[in-house]
Amino acid sequence: MYSEYLIRAVRSLEMSMPVRVMVLRDLGKTFFSDVELVKGIETEIPRWVAEILEKKGFVKILRNINSLEDLNKIVFQESIREEGHKRELYKVAPDLYFEIEKFIEEYKQRIESRDPRVFSEYDKILSAAKRLIRARSRKIFYLVQVSEVLDEEIEKRMTLEEKIFYRNLLRSIVSWIKSFEKFIGVD
Repeated sequence: MYSEYLIRAVRSLEMSMPVRVMVLRDLGKTFFSDVELVKGIETEIPRWVAEILEKKGFVKILRNINSLEDLNKIVFQESIREEGHKRELYKVAPDLYFEIEKFIEEYKQRIESRDPRVFSEYDKILSAAKRLIRARSRKIFYLVQVSEVLDEEIEKRMTLEEKIFYRNLLRSIVSWIKSFEKFIGVD
């Protein structure tokens, strides 16, 4: 339950973060951007504004995940960094899970078509997302085991959710070990 609240907090934070957009219709100067929003330019604006403007047809959010193929590329990159003894995290967008969530939500809307291919594709998307989460979680478990200090380069490869996961997992393990040491008298 606690984890869910943290993830929801991250989602709220991500809504205020900038996201790249392509301007589809002139908006001119706005209160949320120093750049004049003119048709054809790419710029960054807060996600919450981008989502509203996208629904109204003024901008298109430039996402990293637009297809099952895009998601599978990330899963593949993650899996090759897991072969043998390598447990290296693939560098992903800081809002990776937010993008996956949005992609899944958008795909759910297509299910209403009742096309069997859409159902099949949807199952593949869910499967790929689960494989990615499990692969990255395994690597984070490993990182917790080998070091109590998160290397700056590794931290750059993590999403905010993963950093919270790492720190909570580490805190729980260290607390349990200290309690156990104290219990048996070796503290």
